[in-house]
Amino acid sequence: MSNKQIHLLFLASLIGIFLTYALFLNKITAIGLIIDELLFIGILVVTILFSLYYKRGLKGHSIVDLKKDSSMSFKNIVLFFLLFQIIDYVYEGGFKGMISMWLSYWVFGYLIFIGLNIYNYYKNYKLIKSEDIHGQ
Repeated sequence: MSNKQIHLLFLASLIGIFLTYALFLNKITAIGLIIDELLFIGILVVTILFSLYYKRGLKGHSIVDLKKDSSMSFKNIVLFFLLFQIIDYVYEGGFKGMISMWLSYWVFGYLIFIGLNIYNYYKNYKLIKSEDIHGQ
């Protein structure tokens, strides 16, 4: 999967989460869940800014994908998510407790994805800067 496809998957899942919240939770509960995640959403915004900084610094250079050898398949990720859904259903008090955790999972999953991109951009940035120093 390309980064663009993963970004679109995260966007589609966020829309799905909000639609599920609108259907199954009252507005006060849904707003409360979003407010509870504001700190982590703020951290996510800052990490996105770091990602954009490194991506801008690499503009015009070829980017080597250092995380392409990942052994986690989409099937494994879905099975891992389903396992947590079963655990949440049992320990969080049923369906409403289970779906209340989805926004947290989304934020942390996106943080991990952006963090890996930052790591990849940083390594490429250092590689290009070291080539510039040695090439002059």
